[in-house]
Amino acid sequence: VPYVLGSNRTVAELAEGGSIKNTLSLPAELGEPAGLLTLPGTMLLVRGTNGTQALVNTATKKISLLATPLELLDGSTYEKNFYYLSSREPTNIYRTSMAGVAFSTPARWLKGQTSLLSGALSLAVDGNIYVLRNGTIERYTRGVKTDFSPQHTTGLVASSLIRTDGASQYIYALSPAHNQVVVYDKQGKLVSQLNFPQNLPATAMGIDTISQTLYILSNHSVFKVKPLEYRP
Repeated sequence: VPYVLGSNRTVAELAEGGSIKNTLSLPAELGEPAGLLTLPGTMLLVRGTNGTQALVNTATKKISLLATPLELLDGSTYEKNFYYLSSREPTNIYRTSMAGVAFSTPARWLKGQTSLLSGALSLAVDGNIYVLRNGTIERYTRGVKTDFSPQHTTGLVASSLIRTDGASQYIYALSPAHNQVVVYDKQGKLVSQLNFPQNLPATAMGIDTISQTLYILSNHSVFKVKPLEYRP
């Protein structure tokens, strides 16, 4: 089920077709919600502009403020674990899991030089970890960087993000600077490129990898699109 940050400090559950099915009110202590990430099970992580974070249980509708927020730039769930890029220099990849309404102690996942991740913006996990960094996408396997050279990544600059999971054959990249979504296969080949009109700036993205559907946030509205129908 897709979830997005709604207006008036809420999390909105989307129904089939993109309409809002339910909303959950977030605590005022979060300040203005700044980001939402999917966690293992039925949990969401909401980040506030003031540095606070909250866990949202979509099954019980319970919301809990984290006593110790994660220092993260971006994160992604794979199986029962949550992987994230640390916001504190030097940037590293950490792995953690849920422990009730908190996280287990994060463990470093990347082996070797952490300088490899300088400039990293986003990551996605399918067993391998893909990192968006310095205008391209890099791949890491078992903590070690491996050969991966995706085509046509010039639009992947600041504020871009990437998403995939173990059920998907593709990597989805959002480039707000170019107002487009680019889709690659897991060998790095460009599969699809979708450009949005200037009056619809694409600022956030969620994916349903089973149906190969994207949910794009633009101007406080959510658009549903199947990018594989748009081949270059």
